[in-house]
Amino acid sequence: MRRTVFVFVTGLALGLAAPAVNRAEAAWWESVQPEARVWLNKVDPQHRSHRSDDDRPWVSAEVHGVDPQVGAVTIHHGPLSQAGMPAMTMSLPVQDAVQVNMFKPGDRVLVQVADVGGVVRIINIKAQR
Repeated sequence: MRRTVFVFVTGLALGLAAPAVNRAEAAWWESVQPEARVWLNKVDPQHRSHRSDDDRPWVSAEVHGVDPQVGAVTIHHGPLSQAGMPAMTMSLPVQDAVQVNMFKPGDRVLVQVADVGGVVRIINIKAQR
C-alpha cells in the first residue's frame, strides 16, 4: 500500500494565526502547500464555493498523533475512491486549538478540511461513533 506523508508544521496562536514567517519555515510551507491543495481539490472540488462549513464533506480517519504545542493532528485515512485518492497519513493544523487535546492516537474521527487564510487545515473534527 502506497502512503504519502504530508507534514504541516506551523507557529499557531490559538490555531488561527498564519504560519511563522522565518525564511526556512516559509520556504517549507511553500513546498508542501501545493500538495495539500491538490488533496483538498480532489476531496472537495467545490471547496471554494461553500457558503457554510456544513456543506463540506466529512472524511473518516484515524488519529495517529497529536501535537498540542503546534496545534496539529496527524491523521490517516483509507482510500477515497470518489476522489481517486490512495490511503495516506497527513499532519494538519487544527483551526480550533482546543480540539487538539480532545483526541489521542487510535481514535476514529471525522474531519472537515478547508483552506483558511492560505493554509490548508482541519476546520472541524469529531469522534466517530
